[in-house]
Amino acid sequence: MSRMVLAPRPRVHSRVANAELVAERRSALTSAARELFLRQGFHKTSIREIAAAVGWQMGTLYLYISCKEDVLHLIIRESMDGLTRSLEAVPQQASALLTLREAVATLFRSVHDERAAVKLCYRESDSLLPEHLEDLKQTELGERGILANVIRRGIDQGEFRAVDADLFAHNIVMMAHSWALKRWALRGKFSLDDYLAGQLEFIFRPLVASGQAAS
Repeated sequence: MSRMVLAPRPRVHSRVANAELVAERRSALTSAARELFLRQGFHKTSIREIAAAVGWQMGTLYLYISCKEDVLHLIIRESMDGLTRSLEAVPQQASALLTLREAVATLFRSVHDERAAVKLCYRESDSLLPEHLEDLKQTELGERGILANVIRRGIDQGEFRAVDADLFAHNIVMMAHSWALKRWALRGKFSLDDYLAGQLEFIFRPLVASGQAAS
């Protein structure tokens, strides 16, 4: 499925010109910092602790970022981009209904895999620099837009009722993110598969047009 066209993304400054090396080093950096942020929180984690966790000198760290907020942005962007890529990889089927079912299942499972990062995103997003926060918002709108486009196609093809596609897609994204944020409330009663099956029922029962099968 295709991505929405969004505004140009803010760059994180690097003093290293080798793009492959930058990507490799930033991957190591975000992996180490993510664990610290989850355990201690963003504000209680120092840039020196991040450097120590990745095994670098402070000078090396500042070759790849300008400030601690850059690290948070890279972690969140990596996670949210992964969710978007998972949706983009869902094949377009002739039936919008079948396409949407697969997209919803894919999104829920991807959020489950990235649940720690999704929780971090919600918990620490207020600490992002303004341009990075705007990038996060645009990325989430991109997620919603992919789903909304499938819903619009289903409406045009007579598979779905004439609903507000953006609102419906927004609710789907929130259902998926809620698994990461509020899973504790369902622990012991619902597995991921149970949660997905129940939410698919909530999504498709009011969405599917009269005379269409929901599965």
